[in-house]
Amino acid sequence: MTPNLTITSLNINGVANKTRRSKCIKLLKEINSDIFFLQETHIESCPEWNGESFHSFLSSKSCGVSIFFKPGLDCLVEDVLRSDDGRICAVDIVFSNCKIRLISVYAPTSRGDRVFFFSNTLPDFLSADRPNILAGDMNCVSSVELDAKNRNADSLSLIGSRELDSLVENFDLVDSFRIENPTLYDYTWYNGDSTRASRIDRFYLPPSFKARIKSSFFPFSDHKAVHCQLFLPDVDPSTLPGKSFWKFNNECLKSDFFKEKVKNLIDDCRTIREGFTSTGEWWDEIKRRIKIISTKHCSYVKKERNKRENMITTLLESETDPVSISQLKSELRELKEQQFKALHIRSRALKELKDEKCSAYFFGRIQGRRKTNKIKSVKNPETGIIYNDNPSMLTIFKNFYSELYKEHCGNTSIQEELLGSITSKLKNDHSPHPAQDLLKQDLIKKTLTLMANNKTPGPDGITVEFYKCFFNDISDIMVDIFTEIFQHGVLPPSMSKAVTVLIPKEGDNNNPSNYRPITLLNTDYKLLTKHINMNYFKNVMPAIISNVQLCTVPGRSIHDGNIFIRDTISYIRNKKLSAILMSLDQQKAFDMVNRHFLLKTMKAMNVHTDIIKFIFTIYSKTETCLEVNGHLSETISLERGVRQGCPLSAALYTIYIQSCISCLFKSKKYKGISLPNNQRAVCTAYADDLLFFCDSVADVETIFSFFDKMYLGTGGKLNKTKTKLLPIGDQTITSEYETNELKVCGVLFSNSKYNNQVNINTVDITSKVEKKLKRYTNIPCSMRGKILIINTVIFPILFYLAPTFLPNQEFFRQFKTLIFSFLYGEGRREIFKREIIELEKEKGGLGLTDINNKCRAFFLYHNVIQPSCDSFEHPRIALHKFFFSFWCRDIYPSMYKTSEPHCFKIIRPYQQVRESLNMIKNYHDTLKISPVSMNQIYQWLRGDKDDAIVKILRKLNHCKELPGRLFDTWRDSVLPVPLIDFMWRLAFEGLKTGEYIKKLKIPKATLTCAFCDECQIETTVHLFSECKTLFPHRTSVLKIISKLNLYETHNIQGNEIVLLFCTGVLQSPTQRYDKRKLFKIVATLNKAVWDSRNAIRFNSSTATAELKKLDAIIKNLHSDNNKNNRDTEVDGE
Repeated sequence: MTPNLTITSLNINGVANKTRRSKCIKLLKEINSDIFFLQETHIESCPEWNGESFHSFLSSKSCGVSIFFKPGLDCLVEDVLRSDDGRICAVDIVFSNCKIRLISVYAPTSRGDRVFFFSNTLPDFLSADRPNILAGDMNCVSSVELDAKNRNADSLSLIGSRELDSLVENFDLVDSFRIENPTLYDYTWYNGDSTRASRIDRFYLPPSFKARIKSSFFPFSDHKAVHCQLFLPDVDPSTLPGKSFWKFNNECLKSDFFKEKVKNLIDDCRTIREGFTSTGEWWDEIKRRIKIISTKHCSYVKKERNKRENMITTLLESETDPVSISQLKSELRELKEQQFKALHIRSRALKELKDEKCSAYFFGRIQGRRKTNKIKSVKNPETGIIYNDNPSMLTIFKNFYSELYKEHCGNTSIQEELLGSITSKLKNDHSPHPAQDLLKQDLIKKTLTLMANNKTPGPDGITVEFYKCFFNDISDIMVDIFTEIFQHGVLPPSMSKAVTVLIPKEGDNNNPSNYRPITLLNTDYKLLTKHINMNYFKNVMPAIISNVQLCTVPGRSIHDGNIFIRDTISYIRNKKLSAILMSLDQQKAFDMVNRHFLLKTMKAMNVHTDIIKFIFTIYSKTETCLEVNGHLSETISLERGVRQGCPLSAALYTIYIQSCISCLFKSKKYKGISLPNNQRAVCTAYADDLLFFCDSVADVETIFSFFDKMYLGTGGKLNKTKTKLLPIGDQTITSEYETNELKVCGVLFSNSKYNNQVNINTVDITSKVEKKLKRYTNIPCSMRGKILIINTVIFPILFYLAPTFLPNQEFFRQFKTLIFSFLYGEGRREIFKREIIELEKEKGGLGLTDINNKCRAFFLYHNVIQPSCDSFEHPRIALHKFFFSFWCRDIYPSMYKTSEPHCFKIIRPYQQVRESLNMIKNYHDTLKISPVSMNQIYQWLRGDKDDAIVKILRKLNHCKELPGRLFDTWRDSVLPVPLIDFMWRLAFEGLKTGEYIKKLKIPKATLTCAFCDECQIETTVHLFSECKTLFPHRTSVLKIISKLNLYETHNIQGNEIVLLFCTGVLQSPTQRYDKRKLFKIVATLNKAVWDSRNAIRFNSSTATAELKKLDAIIKNLHSDNNKNNRDTEVDGE
């Protein structure tokens, strides 16, 4: 088998010297290789090489990487990318019809720089759209045991390997040598006497690329040349991803020129309105024209951006002035950010990191998400043959869903029996005239503002953001279209179309039924249906849906069902009874809704005829295309089902299943479980998650029989393989459906004590959290960025459990250890007090949620506040009164009645309620406030914890008079996040000064001040306030501050300059703008001092050189301030 391509990677140890370069080039030409990846070249061009060559250059003494192409090599170079530090050169090529990105890398030798390089710099150069070939000198090993000679297990050569491993995993690359040689010792670098060696030169390739790796000695280097014989895979065009459908780029909305063009287009289209038979068809033509001008605008912007990037790159190669270079690099970063935002339209990866920059992990996540959602193969149900090409997979899915969505008429007599059981009906006064009362511009605009941004649009490609931007220009058109739909019962052509994406479920993904179809609908359709849902269905649902159904009904929560199950289990065990909990799974529940029966159900509930007609309109003659790996199928007619993705689908399904629940309530054969005060537990339902309370096996058989009957009537079918039976109390059953643990709406239940049920849930949660934290561990973001991840991604997992099961204090202790280990890094010492981290941002903290008290707040709200409301009607109130009315009679005396049964022995969950209530000061009076919100309870539980900041500042003795409101200036700042983060650390003694290092007891560590010889142990106060060497610089900055007129007669002394940014209270404040300037000046100086200190300590710089840099920075501050003052004066004139 002949290799397609041979690539050699070599650290060449510098070829700036012409004689040395000539000799090395001569040796390279003797190597039988097509492409060379060279590191430490120290050159920006190579005239001695006859073929094409591309270089990333820093200086003639350090760094530099190059890619050389063999003369005559038949490949097309499409693009070249270079890093500013001379460590990365990437070239996009097309070779043998295969698009590839080549990346030559020289990683830093400095440990800290290496970690940053792999986590934050290198990933920007890897492609998410084509295979990557990454090779070079990584300056770290993957395994000390296999890749290093005479190295200890704690060797510094491992530093950076974790970040590199995470990077290649995100981009789906493998160490080709180690794949072929899992246990072989081989080294590519040797020290002078060969006592130390390591394999730091490596190739990383896609798994589908087969390669043979070998190495050979090169005379002019202490590194071996690593040769990769590459066998490119044969690419079948039918397996390549498609482009899906066009989607509007929201970045266009930032262009005033584009917005003006759209407004003019809408005005021009008004003149052609009479040429269309309906407003809907006219609106479709407007959308078609919007797509055309949007595409042209994006093409123009992309062309101009690329032109500017190339121009900046050219200027950087010849520019020598440091200030100009800095400005050019800053502009280049801004252009990259624009590219990042454009890509964000096509992927919502890292949605939780709203301030995430154009970094490594964004592109890696996009590729990772594509891998997750890519359908690799599917089995033909008829033949059993598995196919992996897109056309065949599209055909299989199309046939499957065409059959699934065929209409099922059903037995009309069974339908009439189900409809006859409905007792909850609307009165005429609950049914306003929708078209007249609802379709108003102000109401529609309110609905639009509540629609979430960053959602994938429908087949017309127009996003929610577009509608919000231009609603004032099209509001009358929207009202006319919606009114037309109600009056004439016809949808605009584009509204009846959709695209269905298939999301794989757990299990066999070769089975076409094991996918969840999510329908992408046009934004105008979703605006209309969401508007009707919010302004009609939300108002009538409580009147027509029984209290055991919890989905889409205002005032009801998914937690009500879980608490009901918890208390029912406790009641059965407490009374020594027996029962069975039966969890049902309906096969393709939303997709198998019988639409005719749905309309009959709505009519039986006295839903307004205009609304019934509207539902008939939006679900008649609907069709969709299936999307598989970016390819679209032919259209499929949808004759049944409610579309998952439609804002009305959950409400419609809840209405649809109501007759089933009503019929079971009336059934004489089905007993359910008897509860106190003559109440009965029958079922709890959240959309298609149904759980039935069975008195015995006879009840189980009754439910099975009932759903068999329902299938004949409506087509709804049980997936019996997923049915679960949990025996409770003394109940024993012998069934294939029996289970020891039952998961209902994400919460686990068992036939055991409360504490045991808490434990099985917390073990499950801990496992989930550890997996998620591992996913985010190597994301290069500040502590505030990690806190954002914790608050928005990690903690909600526990918040969901908290209303039902409140974990114990030992769990919270271990959980916090896990969280803070993620914040600081595994095994690293915590720098700040946890009280500061958990303090609200407005009060100077970082806003990490107090997880313990937040969970208690959830628990109290759902177990005390909510069931005590007069409007609360869920059947769990019977058990709440039984278990807790006696124990809460001091708070809610009206709930406790001696005539009703109650339990004198408090059970564990309500014991936790009492314990939590005792944590609230004067809770007897506090809880009488109405209404009480969950956030109010959270604040009451925290008590005086927010005063911790005052105590800490007094202890640090930073200022004599403490401000009443902290960090005002910090919150108003527009400075970069890293600079704000640095100042926060400085204010709270979080910098690793000599004083901090002394506490760590690191042997032979330097503790003295880097600038002067007087301070033996460097402290924050000394470095930023008292160091005599830096006194002239502080004096110069104070002169700048004095010109801001923020103080009447006040001399800033000592360490107060350190805390100016955090106190936020100035003795004579004037403009907020001046306060921001003050923060910028102080922060810039302090950060510059710290950077200079680190350069002296770790980068072999001198105090003299760094002081000159500080002089230059202060000079720029003076210049900027004087310029701003002149601008202010001009504005004033």
